Amino acid sequence: MRKTDSGGQCGAMCKVSPLGIACFLLVLISTLQYSALRAQEDLPAGKQWKLVWSDEFNGTSLDETKWTRAGPYRVFDGWIVKDAVYVDGKGHLVIKTFRKDGRYCGGMVSTKGKFEHKYGYWGARCKMPTQVGHFPAFWIWSSALQPAAPEAKTGGLECGTEIDIIEYLVRTPDIVYHTLHYLIDGKRKSRGEKVRVPGISTGFHTIAVEWTPREYIFYVDGKVTWRTTEAVSHREEFACLSDRVGKWAGDIREAELPDFFIVDYVRIYDVPEKPVSP
Repeated sequence: MRKTDSGGQCGAMCKVSPLGIACFLLVLISTLQYSALRAQEDLPAGKQWKLVWSDEFNGTSLDETKWTRAGPYRVFDGWIVKDAVYVDGKGHLVIKTFRKDGRYCGGMVSTKGKFEHKYGYWGARCKMPTQVGHFPAFWIWSSALQPAAPEAKTGGLECGTEIDIIEYLVRTPDIVYHTLHYLIDGKRKSRGEKVRVPGISTGFHTIAVEWTPREYIFYVDGKVTWRTTEAVSHREEFACLSDRVGKWAGDIREAELPDFFIVDYVRIYDVPEKPVSP
């Protein structure tokens, strides 16, 4: 008798009404639509953007089909090491700056050889570190710009352009740096803009560049911070995230380490339309 009663109770409790199913589906659709809108919220208006590559950093390990960890090697005033880069299991990529065996260490990842692209909207949502002596960056690079590359000895804009979408220094807490590095007859040239962005030192912010055949348009939180027609690259390049130790950022000995550069996502979009001639 108890089994019959229990089964009857379970049947009554497990029965789902059509109204309940409809409500569940409505909530699910609304959630998906909200997620899609959030993904598009900082995109420039007036264009139909198409997502061509992204990493949301879900899971518990770095997706090595998308990224390659750099190192170990010395750069500026510290070292790039592979164990500085990891995924925290909460949807973030973390690049840690720390001291180990007497060395100050940071990290870098890139999509070199795994995703290389030309033009489009390249964006990342990031949280800046809090200590001096190291500088996080989100940037786009070309292999032909490496000093060891044969093209770099005599090349020019055909080698591409290093597009520093953002570099950030804790010692200038309300400033972001947008910079272009390129070659003219094998000689390195630079052009950049220092932009005041109050509040950039706290919380997450979306940093991006819209790279077209004619110009670069830089954004912070969906607002234009700089635009230029200087040194526009027409070469496929790859995305980089890094945090490196350097005197430009201050004295690392004054920092309370470890410190962290946190990235929520990287998303790259195209405009699905006929290409425009340079």
